[in-house]
Amino acid sequence: MSIIRSVPVFLPLALLTVLAGAVVVGPMVWPIDPYTMDFAAILAPPGPGHWMGTDSVGRDVLARFLAGGRLSLSVGVIVMLGGLVPGAIVGVIAARAGGIVDMVLMRAMDSIAAFPPILLAMAVAIGLGGGLWTAVIGVIISTLPF
Repeated sequence: MSIIRSVPVFLPLALLTVLAGAVVVGPMVWPIDPYTMDFAAILAPPGPGHWMGTDSVGRDVLARFLAGGRLSLSVGVIVMLGGLVPGAIVGVIAARAGGIVDMVLMRAMDSIAAFPPILLAMAVAIGLGGGLWTAVIGVIISTLPF
């Protein structure tokens, strides 16, 4: 029997819920600034002051984990909604209008889907300039037809 089948279904969901809760509530509970450098605590092991230790310049690893998780969670939600809403609107317009409008919209979606999503996202991000939000726009565009 595979290990995948032996794990209860709710276990990954429970773990994901706990991690998302920790990321959302964590910065309020763990008030250490993730960007503050403590040169006296460089590469400190986990302990009472730093539950996950510190990195090579003395920053708290738990604080950085929580800050990065918060950013990743917010970007994931923005990308999901940014692809869902326009994609649903295009689908409804195509379904209601039918005929030539449906054909044009579906060919446009097919042309977006023809490119590998990561390459399309990278091309859009490069075309718009560097940065997190241009990468988010590129991923949203690459998820529209799906």
